Amino acid sequence: MVSINIGVSSCLLGNRVRYDGRERKDTFIRYILSKHATLISICPETEMGLSVPRPPLNLIRKGDTIRLISTEDRRDYAPLLKRWAKKRIRGLKRLSIDGFIFKCRSPSCGLGDAKIYIDKGRKTVRGNGLFVDMVLKAFPLVPIESDERLYDPAIRESFFEKILLLKRWRDTLNKSEGLENILKFHRENRLIIRSKSKKIYESLERLISEIEDLPEDRAILEYQSYLLDALRFRVSKRKRLGVIRSIFKKMGTLIKESERAYIEELIALYIKDQIPFPALITPLRYLLIRYQLKDHLLDNFFNPTNYLY
Repeated sequence: MVSINIGVSSCLLGNRVRYDGRERKDTFIRYILSKHATLISICPETEMGLSVPRPPLNLIRKGDTIRLISTEDRRDYAPLLKRWAKKRIRGLKRLSIDGFIFKCRSPSCGLGDAKIYIDKGRKTVRGNGLFVDMVLKAFPLVPIESDERLYDPAIRESFFEKILLLKRWRDTLNKSEGLENILKFHRENRLIIRSKSKKIYESLERLISEIEDLPEDRAILEYQSYLLDALRFRVSKRKRLGVIRSIFKKMGTLIKESERAYIEELIALYIKDQIPFPALITPLRYLLIRYQLKDHLLDNFFNPTNYLY
């Protein structure tokens, strides 16, 4: 299992750090995800020195500036939060963070759903909390989600797939062998990319075929651009099964009819949500080993530990 570090809003871990002192523990994060990842607790408001309980804070836009105003004394806490956040982000970078999960609708941690007051408080719009806004800029290659969006199985699955794939990509960029490492990354993840977008996969195949003729910096930027485009697509059963059936087609008469029939049974169960994806690819991985299809065996698409959810 790959070791991953995920920054998590402290309240989601069960810590009573919210303004009202109430618990907002997320059972999936606290009891399931914690078995597969190291969770790093983050609470901007208490870590910058505010007490529990405390008066609520509101985001208020004045011109181009977003303020973080206390409902009690009208003090603007945005400068304090930003000073604290710069230090905290430097520390998080040293921890090699692979993903973030933040509390929805929080004025510091909301991801696109924090309430922002405008027009002297008469109207509201939705946007990012102040801390999350800084995190998005500081960690452009790190996946970020909010707790309630992860209730959607497709979003949750896509989020963790993205975490693992981008962790491998960052590790690739940190190695010194240059283009050879990009070729290795592509060999080991090409089917995952194909399961996101066949069009982008084909563009990457063309890029890989020409990569030795390109300057290294340009090759990296082009590959990364395609990779990030592919990761905008959610997990798709149809596309995943398209990859599997293409592998089946290449196997031809290698596999027995009984083996093919068994896999078709598993596919039917997967389509009906009666088994998770790892339960389908594990026997497929066995067939790849049995019939020595090493090229596909190397791909993380067929690695059960690639699927954390």
